[in-house]
Amino acid sequence: MVHTRSHTVAREHICTHTRHTHARAHMHTYTYTYTALEDFSNCDTSYFAQVERFCIWCKDNFLDLNVSKTKELLIDFRRNPSPVPSLVIDGVNVERVTEYKYLGTVVDDKLNFNANTTLIQKKCQSRIYCLQKLRKLNVNADILQTFYRSFIESVITFGFICWYGGLTVKNKNVLTRMVNVCSKVVGRKQESVDALYECRVVRKGRRIAQDSTHVLAQFFELLPSGRRFRSFKTRTLRAQNSFVPKSISYINR
Repeated sequence: MVHTRSHTVAREHICTHTRHTHARAHMHTYTYTYTALEDFSNCDTSYFAQVERFCIWCKDNFLDLNVSKTKELLIDFRRNPSPVPSLVIDGVNVERVTEYKYLGTVVDDKLNFNANTTLIQKKCQSRIYCLQKLRKLNVNADILQTFYRSFIESVITFGFICWYGGLTVKNKNVLTRMVNVCSKVVGRKQESVDALYECRVVRKGRRIAQDSTHVLAQFFELLPSGRRFRSFKTRTLRAQNSFVPKSISYINR
């Protein structure tokens, strides 16, 4: 769960579905992951009530909630955050974590994505080693370029329209150095991470603006001229560097 003002809680639940039939006693079992985002800046009780409703829904639908694999992530940017009671499900305390890997991206409670950058760096280092070995074997430059685009650039840019804008200069330099190393190995100048980010943010923003059913389409409001989108003010640099303000800024250039 992500929240913007006070607390945002992210919970991931591992649910197992088990159902028996009466005739031949067949068992059908499958597992799926459920993630919930809650903003309880105004009322903590609504958060716990939502959890209770979810537990009841699981029981009504023959789902066993694995509390041991359920995690709780609190994101709070206030200077003096108030203590949040522990979440208890079926008498078991839910583990509260400071970072969690979700869909391949490590999200932390400060949204600085330091751990995610470190994970990307480790993945790319082993792939850069393979790229260097291919270069020593005098592999064709086109094949080296394909290897870089498929196995290294894809790792760096995976989901980065969501988190790259919020990176520190230090973390951005880590990604830039890896691209520069690959440029020397391949023998061709590779597109910078900043250029890749701008291109994909603009492309995604335009698609959202053209899709009135998208949840973010309401933020892409055209000005009377019909050529530029209306910018909206943000109070923090974190919000300014998020996807929607960045995409509008790039599109309006």
